[in-house]
Amino acid sequence: MDETSFLKILDEKLFVDDWQYIDYYALLSYLRTGEQIVIVDVSGEDNLKYFTHKQLTYINIPYREILRKADQIEPFNGKTIVCVCAGGPKSAVAALMLGFKGINAIFLSGGVEAVAQINKVN
Repeated sequence: MDETSFLKILDEKLFVDDWQYIDYYALLSYLRTGEQIVIVDVSGEDNLKYFTHKQLTYINIPYREILRKADQIEPFNGKTIVCVCAGGPKSAVAALMLGFKGINAIFLSGGVEAVAQINKVN
């Protein structure tokens, strides 16, 4: 897919209210039910490398490389895959791009700080 086609699809999606995201409270609720969550840090840095939680699997793939490295996420398809960045916009785009690859992903409203709060709880 070329850049023009991608931007056209992105523009169409921006007008549709089907962006899938969760917030801190929803993520915490998933964890309380014992669900395994795959966190994909799409920021340029590995912001989450120091965080640990027994129910979270962390993967760092900068959002500009998400399509090229989607094969690293494919084995987790079917689990709850949550894209995270510092604040939210890059993770939203990454989740959308993973959808183009057939990977069901959502993004976390609140970004890295929301994950940091999860780690403080447990």
